[in-house]
Order: sequence, then C-alpha cells, then structure tokens
Amino acid sequence: MRIALCDDNNEWLETEKQYLACINDSSLLYDAFDSGESLIDEYKRCGCIYDAVLLDMEMNGLDGISTANMIRSMDRRVLIVFVTNHRKYMQKSFECLPFRFLLKPIDFNEFKELILKLINMVEEDKQALVFNEVEINRWSAGFVYTAVKLG
Repeated sequence: MRIALCDDNNEWLETEKQYLACINDSSLLYDAFDSGESLIDEYKRCGCIYDAVLLDMEMNGLDGISTANMIRSMDRRVLIVFVTNHRKYMQKSFECLPFRFLLKPIDFNEFKELILKLINMVEEDKQALVFNEVEINRWSAGFVYTAVKLG
C-alpha cells in the first residue's frame, strides 16, 4: 500500500514515519511532503500512485482542504485522512469525501488502527486477473504484478 504523508510540521511527519516503521509491514510504502504544493506536483508528475493520503489541514501555502480538492479532481479513489489540531475544519472537510478526520496528537495505537483499516479498505478494493501464469492485481492506485505459478 502506498501512502502520502503531507504536513508542514516536520516533527509530526517524523512521528508518522516512526509509527509506520513500528507497524513493520513491508507492503507499506510512503512518501512525505511538507506542503500541499509538493504533493500536488507529485500527483501531476506521477499520476494516481497513492492508496491513501494523510493530510494536515493548516499548512503554509495551499491548505489541506484545497489540496484534497485538487487531489480529488485527479484521483476519485484515494482514501484521504485529515490529521489536524483543529476540529473547526471538520464540517468543511466532508466536501472532499475523506475516509477519516483525526485530531492530533494521535498515539501509536490509534495510528496503527487507522493504517490497518486503510489496508483492509485497499485489499477489499483489489481486483485480480490471471493470464497464463501471471496474476495481475489492480488496486485503486494502480497495478501491481505478482508472478504466480498455477497448478
């Protein structure tokens, strides 16, 4: 599963990275961004490569809701999770169709529970096709090829 972490608070980004490392799941891949602009640039450059985006609401420059709306215009399937200090943005955030809205600070257990739910959502969305001896798995963020020996 590919995750984009986006927060202008480097301390919180490091915490999220440490939490992901502690989950110890080799299928979890992530990229970290310190601004909405840099995340949007990556989307424009690489397309819909993320299964989930963990996004701060208040950032310098492009705020979280504007960033989420721009992501939604390019990627209708990505799971967006707002992670913020401010409850006041919750109602407005629903315009972006988020998966969750979490208030900082988040402890490891809450973070792990979120990631496991995201993994389940992505797995449920997975579609597999088999051609000859190659299984092609499609997730919401793209294709993953897995060689499978049949019979």
